[in-house]
Amino acid sequence: MKSVLYTCGRTGLSEHTIGVGYLLANVPGLTVAKTRAELHDADWIGVSSMAAGLREACEIATEHGNRVPVVLGGQGALWDGWRKYPFAAVCIGDGETPARFALGCYEIPGDDLDRLNPPDIGRCDHGGIPLVTSRGCPFNCAFCSSAQFWGRKARFHSAGYVVDYVKALAVKHPSCGLLWIMDDLATANKARWPKIARLWADSGLAKRFRLRLNMRADLFTEEMAVILRAMNTEHVSIGIESGSDKVLAVMGKQTTAADNQRAVDVGHRLGVPVRGFIIHGFPGETEEDWRETEGFLARNRDKMLPPSIFQYTPFPGCAAYAGENPLELSMETA
Repeated sequence: MKSVLYTCGRTGLSEHTIGVGYLLANVPGLTVAKTRAELHDADWIGVSSMAAGLREACEIATEHGNRVPVVLGGQGALWDGWRKYPFAAVCIGDGETPARFALGCYEIPGDDLDRLNPPDIGRCDHGGIPLVTSRGCPFNCAFCSSAQFWGRKARFHSAGYVVDYVKALAVKHPSCGLLWIMDDLATANKARWPKIARLWADSGLAKRFRLRLNMRADLFTEEMAVILRAMNTEHVSIGIESGSDKVLAVMGKQTTAADNQRAVDVGHRLGVPVRGFIIHGFPGETEEDWRETEGFLARNRDKMLPPSIFQYTPFPGCAAYAGENPLELSMETA
């Protein structure tokens, strides 16, 4: 039986996305198709797709779904429109257990992430290595579908698991000196980070890797900045989103412009550069609101790295999603 995984859209820093990498490492018998031509003799097809790849995912289901089971996974599976296409099933959340059952392997890993084998991400040819240390986010921002995909309870690899995996990555990718921690919110479990930092120092990883990761402003404390600086963090990306308290409230962000300012000041004072993520065009944002955001960025120009500004995209599964068709709109974020 030929069981094949295919990723729709961009794969990012590594040969395989982290989600596909976990499946390859934990589901016996899976292989990866690099081109759609390799799907023609498959007996089972797993399609991994974000919202931006749904058009291609639906094309694959239309082409193969009446011949073999085609299963849709990834956050694109939150789109209800998949029901109009011949997918055999969708998988929302963890894929390891459903894939193992589908392919006849009934020993399951359970909810403990440390029971999973580390992901097989393949080559890293773009200068950095992606790393995920947790799944899910305890917050529920209106522009984000993480809580709908993973559930509101975040789960974490232990400090020892993370550091052991990073040491293995250092050996496997000797020419890569940058780690991108891609978690939705890696620092949600603050108690884990002193343990990670201690093992990081004992293993000499601060001399081996530079770090980048995403943060919330209200979790970027002085204590966290000191820890991240000691781990050789190149910069943190903070979801500032807006300079308007009104817009932040509508987003369900549970932070304020004052929180954002404090986080920028902490990073500037303690030597951990901050890059701000900004959303433009969120429903309800006015020109006056946007001017507040521009003012925030102008006041902090000398304290921050150049911001990343994203046009609001209505992802399926988000609280702000209003039924937009991802096959008709661009779902690319950059």
